[in-house]
Amino acid sequence: MNYLVKNSICTSIIKILVVTFLLTSCSYNQFNINESYYLKANKLQQLKSPNNMIFPIQKGDYDIPIINNNKIKKKSNLYPPIQLLEIIDNTDISFDGNKGLLLINQHNIHDFWTRIIHIIKVYNFPILSSNKIVHTLTTNWILLPQSYGRKKYIGKYNLSLQTYKSKLLFIVNLINLKQGEKSVTSPFYMRHYTIQMLNKIILGLDKTKNNNTLLSYNNKINIQSIIDNENELPMLKLNTSFNIAWQRLEAAMNVIGMRVIHSNKIQGNFNITYKKPNNLFWKSINTGKPSLPDGNYTVQLGDFNNYVSLRFINAKGNIVNKKINDSLMKVLQNVINKQN
Repeated sequence: MNYLVKNSICTSIIKILVVTFLLTSCSYNQFNINESYYLKANKLQQLKSPNNMIFPIQKGDYDIPIINNNKIKKKSNLYPPIQLLEIIDNTDISFDGNKGLLLINQHNIHDFWTRIIHIIKVYNFPILSSNKIVHTLTTNWILLPQSYGRKKYIGKYNLSLQTYKSKLLFIVNLINLKQGEKSVTSPFYMRHYTIQMLNKIILGLDKTKNNNTLLSYNNKINIQSIIDNENELPMLKLNTSFNIAWQRLEAAMNVIGMRVIHSNKIQGNFNITYKKPNNLFWKSINTGKPSLPDGNYTVQLGDFNNYVSLRFINAKGNIVNKKINDSLMKVLQNVINKQN
């Protein structure tokens, strides 16, 4: 009984202390409302903004006034620079200002100059003067391709060939460039049209080399339909060099209804539109028609030195399956080797 009374008294005392503490906390006033120290705070100051910038902000952006000081710079040229074609073996290619340089590992200067003259005539470039003894040639005005915008450019070139450390050095020199009646001296355009002419000569040299190779190359091209061990994708394997495969394939595709829309030898691809010829055509070439559906395709070639890979990729980016490759192999094997 005494224990319960004592316990009740202790509980009551604790409750009284807690209530007293809470009342004391609530009644404590940290701030005296009669004090006026807050009136001594710093006065408002004008917000300093950067020059030529207006506040308040409108529409969530800074209003920056357009000031015309009549100092207008040239427009930026956003076009990518033209690249030199490096598709001929044993050559070094470079450029310096308005000069394109091609160093060839050959010795017969007269034979090589004859090839250059042939290429110039194939392109139908007007010749102003030529000297076969010193191996120089100057063109007349050439209408150049419209690479940038709609402006038309014309240019004059000097081509020369000379010996250099037991090799041959071919030089393309852009001596004059015009847009209409106005002379153009911009380093960008001078460089562009110098490299463009050198690339055309390189393509011409590559084509004449391939033509000569094809004329003397009597072996048939063996084509196989295989699965690539590395990525397990179907492909056609052509046992020949890349240059020969490129030229023969382009001619063969045109024969069997594959119209070439665009080609890029550097990237090794053709963009084609395929439409099957009629049954009489397939009988005339003594082969069955392939199971490739009509449509647009990218024909991708890969150079592996001792052979060339060939894949047909449809408009959805899918490589055609091995069954279609099997039918294409028979047709291409027949048509390509008949051209030889």
